[in-house]
Formats: sequence, structure tokens, C-alpha cells
Amino acid sequence: VNSKIFMEKCIDQRYRAAFVENGILSNRLATLSTPLWISSVRDLQSTDSFCEFFSNKRKQNHLYDGIYHLQRDLIPEECRGKQGYLKIFLGYIHSELNLHDSFIFDAEKLSNIIRHRNRRYNIIQNEDELEISVIGNFLIMNKNMVAFSEFIRNKNDMEGYLISNLTNLLEFFNLRQIKLKRCHVPLESIKKSINDILHYVDSTTVYNSILQNEMEFKLNQIGIMILNISKSNINSNGIYYKQLSTHKTFVIMISNVEIQQSSDLKKLLINYVCLNVVMKHLKINGPFKFFYQLVLLNANKPRLARKNKSKLMKSVELILFIMNSKYSFDSNNFAKFVDNECYKFLNNHTHNDKEVEDLFTLVTNILNATKINEISKSTMLLKFLENRRKCNKEIVPLGCVKDGYYIKYDVFNNYFNINETEKIILYGDDISVNSSGSSKSSVFHMSYKNIENKSSKLVCYKTFSLCQTPEAKKTKYADVLKFFAQEMKNKKLKNGSPKYEIRFFLGDNIIMHHLFDKKLSFSSKSKDSCRSCTLNGDEWSNYVKSYSSREFIRSPVENFFSEMNYLVYDTFHDLHEGVCSYMLYLTTNLFMHRFNKTSLFLKNEILQQSVKLKLHSQLNSVIKDDLFGKHKVSKKNLYKKGRYPLKGAHQVYTIICFYNFLRYKFVCESNDNEVKTSDILFLLHNVINIVMVFSKSNIGWTNNQCAVNVEKYVQNVLESILILTENKFSMSLKFHNMTHYGLMLETYDDIPPNSFSTMRFEAGNKKVKDLIQAGNCYKNICKTVLQKMTWKTFLEGNVGNNEENTKYESLIQSIKWNFEDNYIKNINDVIISRDTVELSCDISSYFEDEYND
Repeated sequence: VNSKIFMEKCIDQRYRAAFVENGILSNRLATLSTPLWISSVRDLQSTDSFCEFFSNKRKQNHLYDGIYHLQRDLIPEECRGKQGYLKIFLGYIHSELNLHDSFIFDAEKLSNIIRHRNRRYNIIQNEDELEISVIGNFLIMNKNMVAFSEFIRNKNDMEGYLISNLTNLLEFFNLRQIKLKRCHVPLESIKKSINDILHYVDSTTVYNSILQNEMEFKLNQIGIMILNISKSNINSNGIYYKQLSTHKTFVIMISNVEIQQSSDLKKLLINYVCLNVVMKHLKINGPFKFFYQLVLLNANKPRLARKNKSKLMKSVELILFIMNSKYSFDSNNFAKFVDNECYKFLNNHTHNDKEVEDLFTLVTNILNATKINEISKSTMLLKFLENRRKCNKEIVPLGCVKDGYYIKYDVFNNYFNINETEKIILYGDDISVNSSGSSKSSVFHMSYKNIENKSSKLVCYKTFSLCQTPEAKKTKYADVLKFFAQEMKNKKLKNGSPKYEIRFFLGDNIIMHHLFDKKLSFSSKSKDSCRSCTLNGDEWSNYVKSYSSREFIRSPVENFFSEMNYLVYDTFHDLHEGVCSYMLYLTTNLFMHRFNKTSLFLKNEILQQSVKLKLHSQLNSVIKDDLFGKHKVSKKNLYKKGRYPLKGAHQVYTIICFYNFLRYKFVCESNDNEVKTSDILFLLHNVINIVMVFSKSNIGWTNNQCAVNVEKYVQNVLESILILTENKFSMSLKFHNMTHYGLMLETYDDIPPNSFSTMRFEAGNKKVKDLIQAGNCYKNICKTVLQKMTWKTFLEGNVGNNEENTKYESLIQSIKWNFEDNYIKNINDVIISRDTVELSCDISSYFEDEYND
């Protein structure tokens, strides 16, 4: 007991001399200013808030993590492992933080953390290895710089000795990295990297001036020990290298230590080791750990311990190059240069507001450290942080609904074409983010696109606003759509003319029916549900011929956008997700019934065609062996609008591959079967024709020509379906909508047909959805996402990556398609008589071997 008390008394005296009486512990605790640390300490200063601390695992881990770093840096080596050394240390921390007496630190928990981290991160060496280590010998010799200098000078072959030790240490370090499944390089690359580094060193003058003038220290204004070697000091928190002329200059920057930029790498390493050991900043193997990172960089295997700060350091590289070169500039130009480099860096890396502020602080500190008037003055002219804040201020509440925001776009003129009015298409759709009941369940996305911009790049589809779908549905989207229209109409150019001319608003059937106050009923039993004509659902099948529904067209309907907006249809949802899905389901089942083929056979044939059409990567993972059915479908089920579990684009790709299989590969064994195959080919060709008209960007037809052809294709498709299904097919609204496509093209004869498809708008929805899912915000989701999108757009505009005018070719546009296939044309001549489709048979003939119910 007496020996225990005596040991604790000795440790207590040692602690007082090491870090208590000189105020080191108080100063270190004052630097711990993270919100989580402050909140944890505040909770432990009163018993009323203890439960808040112990119920929060993050607070507990953060508190003990901070204490771990304190004990690592402050507790003397001779005290470690002694009985009660942690308990006494925690007692001093308890006193310094003024914690409540009823709270006691868990010394056992801290001991486990230390043991775990030592086992995970530290290089374990025995006493023999320490004896032959350069740093180990130095530490044993009383941690004295003079002794270290003599130790180096007494070694005959210091260069070989150093290389040998470094190689062994790096091999061991690399092995540990492999076991931890971290970034590593092969041993050959390590040796080559070391040789590359040593190649640039003049061996005759390596150690002549290690402890001369360059080892003189001085205390700067903020009390940090720095190495006064050159005028250009380099800031901390990272390691990187840069390519200069024909050789590589490496820079080492650790913690608050600032070290000279030097091409004499070996001398730089020794100086760095001396400095850090004297300051007791790193452990025994710390310098070798960071030298290992230096080797990784030289081997083009970047591995940085602190990822975020290493990212922020990248933008400083070119600035340092300017500071260390003969470059004539004034403060304004230099500030613009720095801003542009920071924009490039931020555009290439994910970041948040705090990291932008840290980057601004980092850059200004570096520039001020040069003590060059022109450079220091430029820090007051930097704009990138100010512009970030302006972007955030551009997101303002919608006002018409709760939890809704829009982009005001008043600050940055580069968003505006100031010369002429833009013709735009407006778009709105719900984005389902997570499962129902989640705080991120659904948002309503509104965006727009300039019609005259032919590019389909997603950057051309501009987001206007986001709001919570439940809030928008309270007024059936009327408030948000009205605000959308008014805001776009009120934007003016500098000459006072309207900034935008709204051609029409586009959305799926649900949104459009809300806009025109129509019933959300889309079946053949619905009454007065078509927004363009007065036909009821049970009458749709009677008016499938070209132009037959024109006499029932409604008068222009008043809305927020354009007079003829009621004639506009979303061809993507109608064709890709409606018509094509049923056509694929119907024709594949008819084919498998007639020719007794299995789902596996059809899958293999379709995938073979997908390779030829360069669609294999899209279909290979989605078409399963039993996709087309484990069992044959009865005739009665084909009257219904069945579909396969594929997305809209996959439905189109699959139906094109199936058509190519029938057209170019499949051979019929009898005339009867060939006739039935011709009927399927006729139907598929006309369906794909309609899809291609509204998907391809340039088919060489005017809108009036497209309207004439589309009217013909639609008649062929609808009449064929009715004949095949013996007039038992229940036509839904998506099929009926096709009868108005011709009038839509004629009405908007200046709009390219592919602009009526929301396919690329849907891709923009995916971009918004990814941003929402990637974020951690649960209160202002819409505002946060809009801030990110606005800032990203601003960065792309400043770094020259705004690819609005670059060509984009989707997969469906890359497919070569012949609208007037001679073989199909011959089939048309046989099938079509007196402008009426007359197929050779109906669905019953495909089921001749079955009982007709």
C-alpha cells in the first residue's frame, strides 16, 4: 500500500512538472472547441444534464477520443504503464473542466481505447530494433539535439544506414497496411520510390549543415515553433508533391509545423525528424509513418490520413507555385486567379459550407504569411466564399406552400441570356425518395429547359423549385403551379422585355389532370376524363382512325401557362411505360403460344440482338430466365393490359430487340405461321415508329410531316390491337392520348417532337433524388438540395465545364431505325385495305390448340 501511494505521489509530481503548473494542459483543453466537446462538458457540469450525455453515444466517444489525444501528447513516457497513471491524469482533466463531483471518468475504458489503438496503429518494435533505429538511438540519448548531431556524424555510412532502416520500416508498415486492407504498394515500388527520392540528393553535401543556421528556431506571433529557413513558409495539415520542370519537389506539412520547401529530400527528412522529436509532437515512428505516405505519393498511390483536409490542400498547390516563381501581377488579377483555382478544386470535390470557409481561411493564412504587400492585399479581394453565401441566399421560400423553396437567380447575371427572350418548356413531377412514412418520402420538382438549345445534357434542364408533395397536394398543385408560371413570366431582361416565353407546361397524366381540374380516372369506364376531347372512355375504341377524334376537340382551356396547353402530352409516360409495355407483353405471349417457345429461348434471342444493337449492358441484368412467364398465359389474360416488371426504357429496348429477332433471324416453317408473324411485325414496327418520332432528335421531317405519319402509325397500332383482341381490349387513357399526338405536333409546329418527351426531365429527377438521399438534413431538405444545385451550377459556369451546347446522344438515339422498311412496306400493302387495317387473324388463331373460353 505504501509503495502504491508513493508511486501515485511520484506520478502526480511528474504530471505537475510536465503539464499542469506550466499551463500546458489548460491551453490544450482550451483548443478543444468543437460543438460536441463543448456540449459534452456542459452536460457533465450539472447532474440535471447527465442523462443527455449518457444517452448520446457520439458525445461519449468524442469526449474519450479527445482525452485519448491529450494523454498521448502529454503523459511522459516514464509514467506510462505505472499503476494509477490514467486515474491521476483523468483527475486533473476533471478539475480543469470543473465537472460535477458525482461524475467519475472511466479509466478502464480509456485504457481499452489506448490498448486497441496501439495494437491497430502503432508499429511494434522490440528493444533490439529500437537500438538500431536512428530515431530510437536519438531518443535513448536524452532527446538532445547535440547528441543527435554527434550520433549522425559518428556514423561512417549514414546514407546506407538510413536507407536500410527506412526500407525495413516501410516493409513492415506496408505489411500492416495489407492486413488492415488499406492502400499499399508492392515492395518493388517502395524500393523504386526510395531510390527515386534519393536520386535527387547530392550525397557529398547531405549532412554538412544539419544543425547550423537552418536549425535556429524562433517563436512567431501565435506561439508556434517554426523553422526559419526561407521567406516562403508552407502551411500545415497534409502531404503532397508537385511536378516542377524536370524534377519532383516534395513538401511535407504536419500539424502546426511549417517546414521549408527543399529539393534536398534527405536533409529535409532529417530536419523534420529533429524538429518533431524535440517538440515531442509525434511518437517514435511518426516521422516514418509520414515518410511512408511520401513514398506512396511518389508511387502514384496517394494515401492521406485526413481525407477532407488533404482535399482542401490541393487547391493551394498552384498558389504556392505562383508565390515561389517570378510572376508579375496586381492584387485584383491575383485574387481572380486564386478564386478560379478554388472554383476548380471545389467543383471536383464534394464539400459543405464549413469546408469552404476552412479553405478560405487556409488560403488567406498562406497568402498573408508571404508578407508580400500585393499578395496580402489580394486576400481582401477574394470572392469565392462571398459567392457561396450569395448562392445560399438565392434560395427563398415559395410563400404559397409550407416547406417549399425556389431559386431566385437575382445575383448572378451569368444565368441569364441578356440579349433576347428565351422560349422555354416548364415541367413538374413528384419524386418518390424513400418508403412511405419517411420524412423524405416525396417532393414536387419543378424545372424548365430552353427549347432553342438542342443539347440534351442534364445541365440544360434547370431546376426552379422543390417543395414537399403533401403540401402541394393540399390545393391539387394549383398554388405551386400558379406561382411557377407567374414567377417565370415576371422575369425581365435589362431592356424590359420578358426574360422567358412559356411555350407550354409538361407533366405526367396526374399532374396535367390536376392542372385542368379533370378526374384522376384513366380507364375505359371513365367519363369526361380526356383533357383534349369530350369523348368518354367507352367511346375511345370507336375513334381510332386518323383525324377521327378532331371533331370532339375542346375549346381552349384557361390555365396558368399557355392557351393550347391542354393539347400537350407526355409521350414518355404514354409510350414507354404504357403502350410499349403492353405491346411487348401481348406480342411475346402470342409468339410463344404459336411457336411453342419458352421464356428462356426468348431471353437468349433478345440478348443476342441486344449485343448487335449495343444494348446488352442495359438488358443483360434485367431480363431474367423466367421474365416472360414460367407458364403460358391464357387468351383471356391477354385482353388485359399486362406488362413485364421492366422500367420504361427497358421496355423499349426489349421490344426493339424482339422486333429485330423476328425481322432478321426467325424463320417460319409454314405460310400460316409466316402470316401470323407478319401481323406481329406490322404491329411492332408501327409502335416503334411512334416511339422513334418522339425520341430521336433529328429524323429529317417537319412537324407537319411527323403529324401525318404519326396519325397513320397510331391508327395501325390501335386497329391492330382491337382486331387481335377481338374488340375486347379495354383502351386506357394512355392509348387514347396517342390519337391527339398529330394535333399536338401541328399546334406546336416550332417545337421538336422529342421535346414532348419527359425522358431527360426524369433523368434530372434522378439527380435531385440522389442529392436528397445523400444528404443528412431532415428539416429543410428542399432548401439544402437547392443550395447544392445552385452552387454546383455556379461552379460549372466559372470553371468552363458548362456543357450546355455539347452533343448528347442517348442510347435510343444511337439506334439506327428505318421508318420505311421495304419488307414491312410490303406487309402494309397486304394488311391495309381502303385505309383500314385488316389482319389475317385474331387472337383465337394463336390459341387453336386450346379450349376457347
